[in-house]
Amino acid sequence: GNTEEAEDYALSAMDLSPRDPNFSLWCYWIALSQFVEANYEIALSWLDKGNAIRPDWLIFNRLKVVCLSYLGGQKLILQTLPNIEVELDASFYQILNATHPFTDEEPLARYIHGLKNAIKTI
Repeated sequence: GNTEEAEDYALSAMDLSPRDPNFSLWCYWIALSQFVEANYEIALSWLDKGNAIRPDWLIFNRLKVVCLSYLGGQKLILQTLPNIEVELDASFYQILNATHPFTDEEPLARYIHGLKNAIKTI
């Protein structure tokens, strides 16, 4: 719930261990904290850093299209969308709730809304 502290924690971990195998995960959590604060452009820069390290992690592209949907980046959504492999079914929502434990329902609702809007782009 405290995005500023979460980001400080992740940045500290990255400084202490720049070769940490979880470095890309820290990038994701910073991007997610920026998403919660509606700082979509900053979130995108962290997603790109993490995705450069772990291009096989779908979570980067999913959050990327969500952020792009709020920034009006339809062209980039079309380029990214084939790489998100998402079926908006009950199992997706269960996994999303388990892996994104938002303390407030609003960011989760915004995430889902942005993802639905991105999918409509095609």
